[in-house]
Amino acid sequence: MVILIYGNDATRRNEKYKELSSHFAQKYDPSMMNAAEYIAADIGTLLQAIKTPPFLSEKRFIVATETLSSVSKKDEEAWAELIESCPDSTILVFVESKPGKSFISKISTIGTVYEINELGGSDLRVWIESYVEEQNGSIEPSATRLLESTIGPNLERLKNELSKLLGFANGDAITAQMTEELVELPIKDQLFAFVDAISRKNTKQAIDLLKSERERGIDDGQLFTMFMRQIRLLLQLRSALDDNPSISSQICAKQFGMHPFVAKKTLAQAKQYSLSSLQRAHDILFRLEQAIKTGKTDTATATELLLFSFR
Repeated sequence: MVILIYGNDATRRNEKYKELSSHFAQKYDPSMMNAAEYIAADIGTLLQAIKTPPFLSEKRFIVATETLSSVSKKDEEAWAELIESCPDSTILVFVESKPGKSFISKISTIGTVYEINELGGSDLRVWIESYVEEQNGSIEPSATRLLESTIGPNLERLKNELSKLLGFANGDAITAQMTEELVELPIKDQLFAFVDAISRKNTKQAIDLLKSERERGIDDGQLFTMFMRQIRLLLQLRSALDDNPSISSQICAKQFGMHPFVAKKTLAQAKQYSLSSLQRAHDILFRLEQAIKTGKTDTATATELLLFSFR
């Protein structure tokens, strides 16, 4: 059996892998003597691992992490043969961020494929609410929206912040006020500054802000996703302003399902741009997003190209 878990959500990829590992332990081998994990394994090592017969068990459980993602074009055929040759006695699990399309297609025909990408919008809000419920807590919708719009799809950070908020709430519902007071939300402020720097064509400041976020451990994929979301919000609010120049942030918050704090800052920023300039920026971002998905560029390069999105 061959299984592929792939996508840009590392947290949920690992959760799926742990779920499969737990299932193997319960069904086949509680001792996990027949389980092994390899990171960026070479083809010879992995071939030997999957061909080794299980010891006092029906199955072996072999996990290969970030292996197919680094296979060169010329070696794809050899790896495809390895995948096809996996014996019934071995459960082979690939955990990948970005495997080649040929591997996705191959494994989907002979095994099981799980595509796990970052959550956003209503899906991310559902995840936040579900996580809080699992911890026997509750959260107000305004707090959920604030966390979704500021922290974004960084699930590990969300778990840490929610644990802190649950402890503080001590049985009460988590509120937006608690979130604003207890959760550090600098990335959103930096995002507003980043958009401003790009729109003013202040490349040096934009580069400095990008460097600062990278040094803080914010990965390029998250930065790109948040920037894309911000441009879409600005487009929505700029369009609303064109229809009604006196529209308030309270109405925007209600109409677009935004936290009032975010709506107020985004509306103020939307007033600085024309609808056409935001549409041009969105078109560029859309093309960059498609280039990432098709493998024509990587997230780091695409994020750096954001510096020219308003030009």
